[in-house]
Amino acid sequence: MDKCPDGYGERRFDTASPRGTVGDADILLVKLICGYRGIPSDRNPYVLSLILSETRWAQRAYESCSHHQGGTVRFLFSALIRLQSNTPNSAKWLNSLRARENHMTTIRLAEPYDLSPLTKFDSFPGNRIAEIVEKRMLVAEMGDVVVGYLAWQRGGCVGQDYVNKLVVNDIYRRRGIARDLIGALNTVLSGRVFISTGTDNDAAVSLLESTGWVAAGQIVGLRPLDEPEAFFHRDLWPAGVPN
Repeated sequence: MDKCPDGYGERRFDTASPRGTVGDADILLVKLICGYRGIPSDRNPYVLSLILSETRWAQRAYESCSHHQGGTVRFLFSALIRLQSNTPNSAKWLNSLRARENHMTTIRLAEPYDLSPLTKFDSFPGNRIAEIVEKRMLVAEMGDVVVGYLAWQRGGCVGQDYVNKLVVNDIYRRRGIARDLIGALNTVLSGRVFISTGTDNDAAVSLLESTGWVAAGQIVGLRPLDEPEAFFHRDLWPAGVPN
């Protein structure tokens, strides 16, 4: 009986397999892959069979994935797909995983090569090059396509960091991408952060209220026709630190 980390409880594995036994790295690999999108690993024997089929390769894959910051989840899915298995129906299940990988969102720091795809849907003022070079931008990818970005100014609002861009390609809206970008802010920022939107942008106001932002007041005169600009703030803790 092996004990899974982080409260996963005890789960029985067939350690009599000639391929070897399951180590902590293998268990964590299963946990990361299945837990990210809610795949019930405890009720899916195919996952465990895949890991058991190539234990050593899985462990090497897990160790390597720590060097793929920003693309860890996609890398983990690729690692699982490459594992070989003799389990019945595994091909169908792997095809399902591939489809899931192609439709999941990866959030990472922007790189210079992202500038070209960004220009295809970004029409906002500002210096994208500076934001990328100064590491003040996160991008969202679906598959290999950049579908959105979030950028900020350091000390841009009453001395606090200020998110001044949150943009999603129209084609990919209503898929939770803006929410994913906001959710990744604590990987790059900490402390009190501000963001703003026009008071008539009901969708943006609803998004901010549902993701933990607190109303901080309004300013009139920043937008055309003196439409009020609504400001919000949120206190961020570094990823992995409980708030």
